[in-house]
Amino acid sequence: MKKNQYVMIIVLMTCIAVACNKVTDPICSLTPQRFSEHVNPIIQNSCATGSNCHGSGSSSGPGPLLTYDQVKNAASQIQKSVVDRTMPRGSTLSKEQINIISCWIENGALNN
Repeated sequence: MKKNQYVMIIVLMTCIAVACNKVTDPICSLTPQRFSEHVNPIIQNSCATGSNCHGSGSSSGPGPLLTYDQVKNAASQIQKSVVDRTMPRGSTLSKEQINIISCWIENGALNN
C-alpha cells in the first residue's frame, strides 16, 4: 500500500470513530425535554403534591421539588426512582413521562 492509501484509511477510521461518538439515544432524540414545558409539570403534578411527598416542607427523599434548582440537585435520584417505578408513590407515570424526565436528565438537566 502506498503512503496516501494509509493516510486515507486513517482519516476514514477517525471520521467513523467521531461519528459513532455522536450517536444519541433514539428515544431521547424524539422526546420533548424542556424543563419548564415538559418536565416541571410532571414533577409538580405527580411529585410535589404535599409535605408527605415532595411539596413545601417535605423531608421525604431529596426533600421539596418545587424549583428548578431542587429538581436539578435531585436529578439522579429522580431518574432512578421514576425509571424503576418506585416513585411516585400511589401513582404511576406513563412511559412517555418517564422518558421525558429521563431524557431531560441524560441531556444535562437544562433550565430551559
